[in-house]
Order: sequence, then structure tokens, then C-alpha cells
Amino acid sequence: MFAKLIVHLATAVSIAALAVKASADSAQDDYDRLCSTCHGTRFSLQSTTVPSVDRLAATIRDGDARRGMPAFGLQLSPERIDALAKLTAEHVAARAVLGRRVRAETLDPVRSSGFVLMRAQESGLPYIGYFGERSSLCYPDVDLTGVRSVELSYAKGSDEAGRFAILAGDGIAKAQFNLAEKNTVSTGGWETFQRHRVGLDRELSGRYELCFYGVAGGGILNLESFMLSEEPGEHDGLTLVFDEPAAPVLEAAGHRFVLERVGEAPAELWSMAFLPDGTLLVTQKNGQLLLFKSGKLLGPVEGVPQVWNGAQGGLMDVKLHPQYAQNGWIYLTFSDPGPDSSTAMTRVVRGKLNGRRWVEQQDIYRAPERFYTQHYAHFGSRLVLADGYVYFSIGERQQPQLAQSLAHPYGKIHRLHDDGRVPTDNPFVGHADALPSIWSYGHRNPQGMAIHPRTAEIWSAEHGPAGGDEINVIRKGANYGWPLVSFGRHYDGTPVGPSPYREGVEPPIYHFTPSIAISQIAFYEGDAFPHWRGRLLVASLGQEELRLLQLDGTTVVEDRLLLQGFGRIRDVSVGPDGHPYLLLNRYTSGVYRLRPEQEMGIGNRE
Repeated sequence: MFAKLIVHLATAVSIAALAVKASADSAQDDYDRLCSTCHGTRFSLQSTTVPSVDRLAATIRDGDARRGMPAFGLQLSPERIDALAKLTAEHVAARAVLGRRVRAETLDPVRSSGFVLMRAQESGLPYIGYFGERSSLCYPDVDLTGVRSVELSYAKGSDEAGRFAILAGDGIAKAQFNLAEKNTVSTGGWETFQRHRVGLDRELSGRYELCFYGVAGGGILNLESFMLSEEPGEHDGLTLVFDEPAAPVLEAAGHRFVLERVGEAPAELWSMAFLPDGTLLVTQKNGQLLLFKSGKLLGPVEGVPQVWNGAQGGLMDVKLHPQYAQNGWIYLTFSDPGPDSSTAMTRVVRGKLNGRRWVEQQDIYRAPERFYTQHYAHFGSRLVLADGYVYFSIGERQQPQLAQSLAHPYGKIHRLHDDGRVPTDNPFVGHADALPSIWSYGHRNPQGMAIHPRTAEIWSAEHGPAGGDEINVIRKGANYGWPLVSFGRHYDGTPVGPSPYREGVEPPIYHFTPSIAISQIAFYEGDAFPHWRGRLLVASLGQEELRLLQLDGTTVVEDRLLLQGFGRIRDVSVGPDGHPYLLLNRYTSGVYRLRPEQEMGIGNRE
């Protein structure tokens, strides 16, 4: 039902409003550059009183040697110092404390994921929409002393079951507390906000990060605001547990191995790529490109393109050019915001790293504005590079019939030269009403792509509806059938077509029914797990599985489960050390790798 929601944004602004926005942007840029490393994404103080803007401006200008704060008077003009002081004062004033109502949109965008900032159609008030299962809305520096309940102003327009949790912690450094869980009820409309009190299971003292986490349900709620209260309340029991147990020794497909965590991140991760010096590039869905070295998070890369971070959109795939050592090109895919940020579309760029800064950006694929849409899902967004070409996927953006239309980019895998030019031998070049970048069509939402290391074929993994997740070998000009055929069913239980087969449609080489919510795939050719060589690693989101497929050409002859239940696996890749690496997203996110038991020096544990 969330697909029916529309992001309502004002289209007319005055010159004065534009000036205010420019000033705010400048202050935010200064804060991100000068303050965020020490103070985090939002400035906070231990004091319960808000210092004056003049006092904050004086400290910014002159520094505070007792606290180790440098002076910025030589770097910033008086006007920018005043703007930065006002911004930090707003941060302090907006923090959540007992009895103060907090606007939902004041969340920490780095720690939060799976939401869209929206405006009510009638009142124009902002709220957080698209909050569903696995969504997370986090608010830093919340004083929970004396808090016994949280009163939420939320809206829900359906009777579909939904459940959320209230979590507390100090980010990824310590385990989080599950303070409460609550089932949501319909309020009569997605913009009909009502207040509901949730009692906490325990009382805490001091400052914490407070997060609302989607436990179950596609459309759990839209959140307008919340307030901390000393009044008692009730909750619906606790089901989430956060203690991460010691890594067990797992055994599958001829090997005993351990799932080892090698890096942590603040929010949902999407894709990874290994640089020649061992540095790991990881995309964080909220728009940050992170650098890891020897398991340590070095920080985000500055200057990456702005993304539409909402629902299924964000910063997605990252890949190195095959000749990266010579040319330095790195490719990114992301959901690109439209002119008024109410629409978005899959976009592909390439750029280079200069230290920790993104430079020399070039567009590889940017769709015309008419293809930007308010549909919030199915961006596709995997890519591979081979033989001077870049292949990338775009989902059908919840417009199934357009996957069959060669005049639209949705539901396609596209092929371009690695600099963005259209190859003259693409299958639909010169065809009337056909986009020349299309390589194959009839796809639903391909979020996995890999090159077969022995045949050089392009393989893809594609989300089905209710069942029918597919693995396909991508062939020039082929039609893969969506929405005409599928091994799955529509979400209402009706069949997609009279048969999963149809003349002129390329069938999958393998399908998962029921669905595993397939994500990325990777061929294994490493040395760490010799019994796995030549097989295909398959990651999943919903079932939290890593599977291993044994192949005979393009026929799957065995399907083995390697592990399950450690988190949603968004990416799987084989590192230069021959180990499979995973990106796991659960209550926190991290980079993990599979290591043989004998490498860990832990002996034979039963």
C-alpha cells in the first residue's frame, strides 16, 4: 500500500526562503567539515540548558584550549561563524529530553535507514514515511533518565499487521537494549496521525542513542513526532535479542569454517570492492562511501554524489574498472534525486579517489528526466565490467508492464562502453521507439550480477514476486518474461501467467520457490575452500541465507546451504585473499568473511 503514497513537496519558494536554505546548507557544510569528526552528526552538550548563540559563536571563533577545541576565526567569516553557531544551538535545542516533543525528521541520517521524508498533503507538516520491516530511525544524545514511556504520533492506513521496537544504545560500540515492542493499529489513513503510548520494559539513566526499529510488516507506520514521558505505559513483549554469540564453527560442502567479523559500520551496507592495496570500499545505503583498512573504518569519502535515500533507494553498487591499477576508475550506481527530490531514478557514474575525496566524476548513464518516478522501489542497480563494456540493471520500478516496453529503461539490463557511449552492436540500436542502451528486457528487479570466470557470460540474480527468484544467463536481446511469466505468484496469490514458460521467453537456469529474497551472486575460484571452486555463491536477504550451487555448465546439479540466520546478506564477494566476504545487515551492519577452521587456530570444536 505504500506504493500508493506520494511524496508531496512544495514547488514554489520565495527568494528569502532560498537565501535561508543557502545559509543553512553552508552552515551544515561547515559543521560536517569542521565539527562532525569530534561531535558526531549532531552537536550536543552535557548541560541541560541551551547556550546562547553569541556564546557558541565566540567559542567557534576563539576556540577553547581547556577542552582541546581549535579556533576557526581565521577560516570562517563572521557571517559563517554566526550561521554555524545558530545551527549548533538548534541541535542542542532539538535534542530529545523528558517532556519535549521531538519532530521525527530530526533523526540522524547516517544511523537511520529505510525511510522517506514526506510532507502531509493538507497541512504541509513533515513526517517520516515508508517505515517498514528493517527500517531504523535513530536519534542521538537522548537523555532517558526518568523516562518510563514514549508517546508516538503515528499514522497507519491499513489493518495489515505491523510491529516496531524501541532500542537504546550508544551506536555500534556497545550492545543495544530492547526497551519495548509494540504492534501498530490502523488510524484510518496514512496521514491521520494519532498519539499512542508505549511503555518501556526497563528504566535507564543517562544519554543514549534512541532508535525505532521495524520488526515486522511492510507498512508499519508513518511517524510525525514522539515525546519522552514519565507516565507508565504498556508494551507487547520483547522478541529481539542483541547479544552476538561467539562465532560457531560451521560445516557445509566439505569444509568447516567460521564467520568472522572484520569491520563494523553505522548503517545499512550495500556493496563492496577491494582496492589493490587491501583497502575495502563499501557503499552505505544512506549515501556514504566508506573506506576500511585491516578491519578499521577509516571514514567516509568526501564529495560523492547526492543520493535519494529512501525506502529501497540510496547508494548501491561499487565496482573497480578491470584496469583500475592503470586508470583509477571506480563505478557507482545510486538512486538519483529528481529536480524537486520527490522523484528518483537509477544512475551510473564513475570517478576517482584522491586520498579520501571523490574526484573527476563522469556520468556513464543518466536517464532523461521523464523517466524519473515517485515509485520508491525496484531500482535494480548491480553492474559488472567486461571487455570494455559496463552492464547494469534497472528494476521495473513497480511498473511491471513497462519491463516489456523497449521505449522505457525499466526492467532491463543495459550495456554501454565503459565511458558511457552506446555500442553500435547493441541489439536494439536503430530500432524505432527502442532505447539503444538495452541489452536484455523483461526483468523484475535484478540485484545480483557476476561474470562467469571460465565462459565470460553475464549471470544475474533477480527478485521474483511471491516466489520465483531467478538466476539467469544474460543473452543479447533476450526477453526474460516479466510480467508475462514467473515461477512465483502475485502477492495476492494469483498466478502470474498460465505457465512459467512461454515461447520467445528465456527461462531461468534456476529458481527459488518459495522466495529467498535473492541478492548478490559470486563465482568462487579461491584457494581457501578448494571444494567450492567453480561453484556459485548465492546470498539472500529475507531468508538470511548463503547458498552454494554446484554447476554443470548452466545446469544446477546441487544446492547446499552454507549458513543462515546471521543477518540479511546484501553482498557476497570473493576477496583477494581467497575468502568469501559478506555484508550483513541486522540491528547493526558489518563486513564479515568466511575462514577455514584451521586458519583460526581453534582446533576441532564439536
